Amino acid sequence: MEEDVIKKYKALKLSGDQVKALTECRQANPDGMGSCAVTTLTPDKQFDTLTPQRAVQLYKTKYRKTLIDKLDINGRQADMLFDAEVWKQKEMLALSAMPATDFNRIRKTVEMHRTADTKFKAIGLTDSQLLSAQDFFRENRLR
Repeated sequence: MEEDVIKKYKALKLSGDQVKALTECRQANPDGMGSCAVTTLTPDKQFDTLTPQRAVQLYKTKYRKTLIDKLDINGRQADMLFDAEVWKQKEMLALSAMPATDFNRIRKTVEMHRTADTKFKAIGLTDSQLLSAQDFFRENRLR
């Protein structure tokens, strides 16, 4: 049974580390309680009515100084973080419209997370700064 699941994960073109993380997640939650971070969507419904440019502007106005101080980054990096987060939220919103049981939703969600990770790493932050940024965006939603 576990080998079949691993084959399905590999069919999604996941890296070895991602397959290992998903397998560990499945073993930690044998009843299927909870979900794995790679396949989880947490869209913010606020982004449904906002254009990406407007969302970035709202983030900059409200949170730019706080983000710069909290993560000890420069203004360009903060702007790039806002752009990447808005892109990610827009993608999550589009994916959340698909049925949760649709395999393409899972595949596209994994791809979206992979692309988002690439965008965040291109900004030039350390791993601890990236984790802090993710926590920051989780705590500070646009209202």
